[in-house]
Amino acid sequence: MLSAEIAAETVIDALRNGRFGSETFAVYENRWRGLLGRNLALGSLFRRLFGRMMDGDIDRLFRILQREIHGGRLTEKVSFDWHHDLIFFLLRHPTIVRLLLRSYWKPRPEAQG
Repeated sequence: MLSAEIAAETVIDALRNGRFGSETFAVYENRWRGLLGRNLALGSLFRRLFGRMMDGDIDRLFRILQREIHGGRLTEKVSFDWHHDLIFFLLRHPTIVRLLLRSYWKPRPEAQG
């Protein structure tokens, strides 16, 4: 929705100014990347890391997150649309960082065959 809003604003500006060159539409690219790029990059990185985790490590991660939720430390960091606060919170948790690093360096189960 945010990128659609930026696209609409860019098209409106192009129509108002009668400019339809690539430099006009580069504004769209720059604006959405500035707004969403960091979250998309972090989300993609963490999706790959979580995808490499073994079942036992995932179970351990969820137990840690349950404790953090019950302790009230995690709830304020969770947002459906914006992931960076949650990711930075996770990166400050030593046990979670160890789990992620271990999953990164371990060979994937399908590669062990």
